[in-house]
Amino acid sequence: MQSEPPLATPTVRPLELPTLPLPKFSGNVWEWDNFWELFHSNVHSQSLSELHKFNYLLNALKGEALEAVKKFQVTRENYARALDFLKNKYGNTEELVFRLIDKLDSCSLCSPAIRDQRKLFEQIQVVVTQLEQKGENVNSQWLIRRILSKFPHGIQRRVLVKKQTLTMDNTFTMDMLFQLLEETISNEEMVTLYTGGNDRSA
Repeated sequence: MQSEPPLATPTVRPLELPTLPLPKFSGNVWEWDNFWELFHSNVHSQSLSELHKFNYLLNALKGEALEAVKKFQVTRENYARALDFLKNKYGNTEELVFRLIDKLDSCSLCSPAIRDQRKLFEQIQVVVTQLEQKGENVNSQWLIRRILSKFPHGIQRRVLVKKQTLTMDNTFTMDMLFQLLEETISNEEMVTLYTGGNDRSA
C-alpha cells in the first residue's frame, strides 16, 4: 500500500504592524518626557545609522525645538550632541516643575458649564500627575484648596460635604480630592443628561 505524502506545513506570514507616526516636539518642556519615550522606542533604540536617526529627529521637531538644533550640522557625530543639547534644555526637572506650576495656576473655567468643568478637571489631573512624577508633594493642603477653588461654589460645597465622610481619621489627599471631584462632576453630567436641563452647576 502506497503511503500518503506528508501534509505541507502552512507558511505563517509575519504580522505586519502599521508604521507608527513619529512623535512631534515643539519645545514645551512638559511634553519632553513623553516625546523622548516615544522617540527612543521608535527611532533611537532601532538598528539605524546615526545619520538616519538625526534625520528622523529633525523631522520630529518643530518650532522652537527645531530652531534650537539647526546650529548642528547634520552629521553622524552631531546626532548625540543634538540629543544631549535637547535633554539639557528641555529635560531640566527644576524648570519643568516651575512651568507646570505656572500652567496649573493658569488653568481656569471657560464657563460654568459641566462640560467645561470636566475639561478643567482633566487639565488639572494631567498637570498634577506630572508634578507627582517629578517628585513634588501634591498632597499639601494649600495646593488641594487652591485646586478646589477653581470650581464653582456649588461643586466646592458638594465636595466638602462628601469630604466629611472620608477624612474622620485620615489626612485629605489629592487622590481623595480627585475622587470626589470625579464623583461630583459625573453626577452633574448624569443629571444634565437625564433632565436635558441647563448644562451648568451653580
